[in-house]
Amino acid sequence: MKKCISATIVSLLLATPVYAVEWGLGASTKSDDNAIYFPVKATDTLRIEPFLRQLKQEEDDDGRKSNYETFNIGIGLFSIANIKDKSHFYYGARASYTETKTKWQHHYGDSKTKSYGYTLSPTIGFEYFITDKISIGAEAEWAYFDTSGSETNNGVKTDREFTETDTNTRILIRYLF
Repeated sequence: MKKCISATIVSLLLATPVYAVEWGLGASTKSDDNAIYFPVKATDTLRIEPFLRQLKQEEDDDGRKSNYETFNIGIGLFSIANIKDKSHFYYGARASYTETKTKWQHHYGDSKTKSYGYTLSPTIGFEYFITDKISIGAEAEWAYFDTSGSETNNGVKTDREFTETDTNTRILIRYLF
C-alpha cells in the first residue's frame, strides 16, 4: 500500500508541468516548516501543488545529544473558490512520502529510529493576491502519519509501526510565473 501511494505521488509530480496553465514557487513563513511549494494553476478552480520538505535538528544539552531528520516529497490537490477579485478560499489534501531518522545519546544509553511511510493531510486555506502574481495565504491541516521502521535501544533492534496525527498551521507566500 505504501509503495503504491509513493508511486502515485511521484507520477503526479512528474506529470504536473505538462498540462500546467501557470506555475510558481511558494514558501512557508513558519520557521520549522522548511518546505518549498510548487503551485500549479491547472484551471481557475484547480491547483496542484507538489512540495519538498526537509528538516534537520541537532541538540547537545549537558551530555545528552539528539539528532532529528525528516524528509517529505508530496503533492497537494486543491479546489479553489473565488471569494472576491483577489481573494480565494481553497480546500483539498496533501499526500506525501515521509522518511524520518532520530538518534539520541545519553549517559544511560543510545537510541535511534528509522521510519518510512506516508502522510495524508486534509487542508483548508485562504489567500489574497497582493499583486497579479504574488499571494499571501494562511492554511490549516490535520495530518495523519503512517510509517514503519525500526527502533534500536542500546543495541537491541525492534521493528515498529508508527501512526500519529497532528495539526499544523502556516502562512504561505506564493509567486506565479
